[in-house]
Amino acid sequence: MIRYVWLFCLLSVQLVWGQNTESELFKRGKSRMQQEEYEAAIRDFSNVLQLNGDQEDIYLYRGVAYLRVNKGQKAYDDLSKHIELYGGKGKAYYYRAMASMALSDLQMALDDIDIALIYKPREAQYHQLKSRICIGQNLYQEALEAINAALQRTPGKISFLYDRIEIWLAMERTDFALRDINLIIRRSPRDGKAYNVRATIHFQAGDRDAACRDWGVAGSMGDESVLPLIQQFCDKRQTYTRNN
Repeated sequence: MIRYVWLFCLLSVQLVWGQNTESELFKRGKSRMQQEEYEAAIRDFSNVLQLNGDQEDIYLYRGVAYLRVNKGQKAYDDLSKHIELYGGKGKAYYYRAMASMALSDLQMALDDIDIALIYKPREAQYHQLKSRICIGQNLYQEALEAINAALQRTPGKISFLYDRIEIWLAMERTDFALRDINLIIRRSPRDGKAYNVRATIHFQAGDRDAACRDWGVAGSMGDESVLPLIQQFCDKRQTYTRNN
């Protein structure tokens, strides 16, 4: 009788220890995600699964970690497993859409982001992702509607404005692209990238002098990528100064 009691106690201790280990590993993995230690986080999450961990979000977290280290197929598989086991909500479909993009399956990505938006219609970054997916499919009007929805939820966000500029240029609407880039420059007058982008817009619109002035400003701010463009397209005898 004493032997059976001792054996029962031992098994109970092992069970509790295993549960604590799974919980601690999962917690440490999430902490490592916050610290951008994605490979270490993947190891922790994988160890939880080897211990038969039943943490509900384990596949979700490991799938996102795989995304961060550019392992699209593994990310897709884990996120699909999470959706299979727990039904999935906006976040799972959002990240699986990103995994599908990494795998160049844009139709699957579009299907997933549409589902994500059913769950989370107010999430600006979800609309932004849909916009980028639509750009990849040359669906520019749909991309424009999506990025406008993102901007309605986060007005004036610069990364969203850059995305919209890309769409305007694809639609050959340099007038609207200039409007958006001028807004960015007014808000961030020391952003050399903005002047480079505005130069590209001017060049596409056929205004080489304006393009050269902006390339000159970008160069003066340390953007060395503009130097070959200045050498190829601009009058070397002209002095290009800042011109807002």
